[in-house]
Amino acid sequence: MEGLQQQGAQARPGDEGTRPGEPEGASPTWLSVSDVQRYLGISRPLVYRLIREGTIPAVHLGRAIRVSRAALDRALDALGPRSN
Repeated sequence: MEGLQQQGAQARPGDEGTRPGEPEGASPTWLSVSDVQRYLGISRPLVYRLIREGTIPAVHLGRAIRVSRAALDRALDALGPRSN
C-alpha cells in the first residue's frame, strides 16, 4: 500500500519540483505555457503565438500544451544571439 502512495506523489510533466531520482533544484523536463512564459520573460499570448508558428516546439496532450525544456533550449540556441 505504501508503494501506491509514493507512486501517486510523483511529479507530473510541468509540475514544479523534481522527479524521483533528480537532484534537488533540478529543472522539470516538461514545461507548461506558464513555465515557458516565466522562463523566457515574455507574455502568455506571445508564447501561444510562438508555439502556433512552430518557433517553440510543443506537444499537445488534449487541451494541455507541454514544451520540452531541452527542445526549447535547442530552439533558442538555433535562433542565435540577436543584436539591438
